[in-house]
Amino acid sequence: MTLRLSFLQKLLLLTLAPLAIAQTTTILLVAGTAEREVLADAKRGLGVGAEVVGEFLGSRQSDLSRTVEVLSSDFALREVLATGDAPSIRSALDNHAQRIGADIGAFIALDEATPISTDGSLAPTIDEDTATISVQQLGGASFQVVTAPVRAPTTIGHLTFAFRIDQRLTDRLQSLTGVSVAIAQRVSDEYRSVAASTDGERMPDAVLLEAKASAGGDMVQAVGDDRDRTLVASVALVAGQGDTQVLLYQQTAQAMAPYHSAERTLLSLGFGLLGLVALVSAWLASTFSGRLSSLTKAAERVARGDYQAPMPVRSDDELARLATSFGRMQSAIADREAQIRHRATHDPLTDLPNQQGLLDVLNKYGAAAAPSYALLSVALARMENIASSLGRSNADILLRRTAELLRTHAPADGFVAHTGTNEFAIVLPKTDLPAALEVATALDERLGAGVPLDATRMPMHAHIGVAASPVHGEDADTLLRSALVARADALTSNKPVSEYRCGRQDHFARRLQVMNDLRRALAEGEIQAYYQPKIDLSTGTLGGAEALARWIHPTLGFLAPDEFIGAAEESGAIIHLTRYMIATVITDLAAWREQHPNLRVAVNLSTQDVTASLPDFVATTLAAQGVPGSALTLEVTESSVMEDLTLAREVLSALQATGVHVAIDDFGTGHSSLAHLKALPLDQLKIDQAFVRELASNPEDEFIVRTTIDLAHSMKLHVVAEGVEDEYSVRTLAGFGCDYAQGYFFSKPVPRDEFERWAQAFEPMHLEERRGEQRPFSSAG
Repeated sequence: MTLRLSFLQKLLLLTLAPLAIAQTTTILLVAGTAEREVLADAKRGLGVGAEVVGEFLGSRQSDLSRTVEVLSSDFALREVLATGDAPSIRSALDNHAQRIGADIGAFIALDEATPISTDGSLAPTIDEDTATISVQQLGGASFQVVTAPVRAPTTIGHLTFAFRIDQRLTDRLQSLTGVSVAIAQRVSDEYRSVAASTDGERMPDAVLLEAKASAGGDMVQAVGDDRDRTLVASVALVAGQGDTQVLLYQQTAQAMAPYHSAERTLLSLGFGLLGLVALVSAWLASTFSGRLSSLTKAAERVARGDYQAPMPVRSDDELARLATSFGRMQSAIADREAQIRHRATHDPLTDLPNQQGLLDVLNKYGAAAAPSYALLSVALARMENIASSLGRSNADILLRRTAELLRTHAPADGFVAHTGTNEFAIVLPKTDLPAALEVATALDERLGAGVPLDATRMPMHAHIGVAASPVHGEDADTLLRSALVARADALTSNKPVSEYRCGRQDHFARRLQVMNDLRRALAEGEIQAYYQPKIDLSTGTLGGAEALARWIHPTLGFLAPDEFIGAAEESGAIIHLTRYMIATVITDLAAWREQHPNLRVAVNLSTQDVTASLPDFVATTLAAQGVPGSALTLEVTESSVMEDLTLAREVLSALQATGVHVAIDDFGTGHSSLAHLKALPLDQLKIDQAFVRELASNPEDEFIVRTTIDLAHSMKLHVVAEGVEDEYSVRTLAGFGCDYAQGYFFSKPVPRDEFERWAQAFEPMHLEERRGEQRPFSSAG
């Protein structure tokens, strides 16, 4: 028995030894192949991650560049930048920096040495007149800096936003790729770590050293010794700039861990089934190699990006489980890439398509030469006020619910996108301009009805610009720009809906040029004072004049007062314009004192001019020229004093204390009355020309003028009638007891020299005696 068993042992040894050797050899071959495939797959995964990071960084750079370029073209922001007012610019920069997630915003004007920055101690630098992206060191930290020139239409400065390169970025890249990420930056020919992902594996020192060798490339390399090798791929953070590298790395031990587990399982299975190998070796060899070949081909398909074909699973053994694991990996990679594509084109707050998604749709319509379609650009108003009063979380809830409302109530085939913090866009296919305006009006009414928030409904106010293709633009950029211009028109005119009007882009460019050139024109004396005489109707003599600003622009020609005065009010430069006019008039009065000692000249004030500093400026200027205050009259409109009655009363009283006379201008066109104005310190009232021009033909105007004169005299106010264009009106006004008259019947506004010649040649008029009783005060005012 013993010999027999010994023989059996020998027989088994002789029989199984070749099989064991073959099995062992097979396992070793499988091990080597699997190890190479796992490492190759890890390298491919790292390479895919590098491509994903490269695409993400490129998309991010494009988005940042496009965002900053759009901001640099934003009409409202350029208006603020054009003012040169640092607090206003800093506030606007801070607002836009928060909107786009920037850490620092700055404006570097061409004519200013010091930039205006949201962080007073830090400001990026620029070196060219185009939109750029660079990496800069600011305050010891690394920032990705996006720069775009601000043109109006020529470059007036550069708008820059800086985004901190920190752990948030590496964590974001890790979430996209699933591998550990670090950012290294070259300092003195050596690389140092700027940031690393938090929940990834520790970055070996060899990875950082590899940054120097692999800078500028994206080839996957293995670094370190055989026991502690690391796979690393590098991608330049900014394309074309190799000083800052994004490093994707994975230790080979981690990549091989799943394989080692499978290897142990295969070894255990192999030795456990060694007794059966002799019986099934042929079948096992054929099926094993065939299935392994199928798995290899499936892995190659995944490497090529084909995630649709199923993994071959024909049984329930270890290879089948390995195939199942490959299948799950294939599905996970496919899902991850789908998420990356979704995130690249969708807004995370509302899950609506973002600006890039909108451009993709518009480009698709343009490339397909689609029939008429429309674009609505929607800007929600008061969102900053809502955020400051209700909190940012409630504001975000309102934005999400507003997005749901727009998506629900837009036409079924409409495309809704969230293009900015408070901005949406809606593409309406097969829709002409009238139909698009109806949709915009209906959406505005629906927003005005309120968006639910807790137990209440919050009315949402919006400005909607409407543009239609092809009449307003056939390509995406032109149509989008037209819709934005229309939206700006809606905001300017305070209307909920506005359609694009051809030429409005030129209007905005012209208006911006006027704003930019206004202060230069004041400094160079391009703006002149024109004078229109006032006739004293009690004596028929020259009683004064009104000074009016006139601007002959070197390239735009003669500018209507409404055009540049409105631009001055909008840009905040109206105070400089008014004080320039006051100083000019006082200088001219000083020159005329000897020949016209009793001449009084009036200057118009706007709402912004009525400030506490105005009386001191007027008093100082009068004293410097030796002109008495009684020679100057300042005219204010009803709206300017009614906006802040208390301040107006204080400022006008202080002006009267210097001897300056105060007149209420354009009386009858506002919302006030003599009852409201009696509390103000006034000397004079001007009847608007709308009531004077048709005195000869309109009895109602005649009644209004006569009543206004009587009421003003009862309040001891002198009366000036403007817009006098015929002799009948002159004599009628004189008969009503009006004190002064001005208009084209006497003279249009003329330059100073021509006014002097007119005054020299003017002969007193002989008017009929006034009707009515003499007033108990002098009419010489």
